[in-house]
Amino acid sequence: MVNPPESTAAPGRSLSPWLVVGWVGVVLVLLLTVLDHGPVGLTVVGLLTGLLFTRDPSVASALRVTRDWLGMLLFLAFYGNSFAVADTMGMPVQERSVIAIDEFLGFGESWVHRTQRLINWNADPAWWEVLFPLFYASHFLVSFATLATLYVSNRSRWKQYMIRWVTLSFVGLVGYVTMPTVPPWMASENGTVAFVHEGNPRGWSVVDGQAISELFTFGRDALNPIAAMPSLHAAYPMLLLVLFWPTRGYVMRAVLVVYCAFMALTLVITGQHWLIDVFAGWACAIAVHTFFNWREASKQGETVPSSQLIRPAARAASSAAVT
Repeated sequence: MVNPPESTAAPGRSLSPWLVVGWVGVVLVLLLTVLDHGPVGLTVVGLLTGLLFTRDPSVASALRVTRDWLGMLLFLAFYGNSFAVADTMGMPVQERSVIAIDEFLGFGESWVHRTQRLINWNADPAWWEVLFPLFYASHFLVSFATLATLYVSNRSRWKQYMIRWVTLSFVGLVGYVTMPTVPPWMASENGTVAFVHEGNPRGWSVVDGQAISELFTFGRDALNPIAAMPSLHAAYPMLLLVLFWPTRGYVMRAVLVVYCAFMALTLVITGQHWLIDVFAGWACAIAVHTFFNWREASKQGETVPSSQLIRPAARAASSAAVT
């Protein structure tokens, strides 16, 4: 079986709902006060979660938890440093080529401009526009929340997700180095396309909360603004969708499909990514997941037809695309 059922995992600690809610509150306080707002801070949260909720309170267990999360921290340090300098490697910056592709996909007009007409930019923002920056900021938060939850409750599933997530991040990094791409808002500033509104600052103005805005806007200024192809904002939700699709019920599948589809809409309508960036992110997530499905099946001595490896991921992806 390519995707093992949840029951095959090593047992984790039974979590009280009240304990979980309390810990979430503590995490929010830590992120608002002392912890870094980016991936490093979220990794520290994962480490603390593993130490707090581990079933085995021994020193050996604590060292194992620390080893697991420090490995993630080292990868993120490498990723962050490489990500920030990806545009200094001398590769040609893509701008007009992706605009042409996006206009082809939009039958003569980019999907950024098509979707932005759904919003009255001259009026005050509607309450629902805050959903765009919330979804945009969630790509790291949801990923690390999933990692922390699986680490406590299902260690084998955590390993599956972790290796896919790290590999997908590395694939994205390779894309940023080899194909630096101007996002829509920057193309607008360059005068290459018609004016593009930036929807995320407008969405945050709905809640008028400076602390919340600062908490969720990490990365926009500090990292590489032309690291757009593929979109990892689109890739991470798709990875969740294709990984958990075979083992979840209809309700959770629907949640994952909506999350994936709304993230894609968010990226385009806020001017952060072209539609082709989203498609590239989805393709990378499906390819990484399919590769590790094949590798895991091979290790178990199973011979799985390629159609069986690809079909569940394709079905999940098509559900998000249709939505």
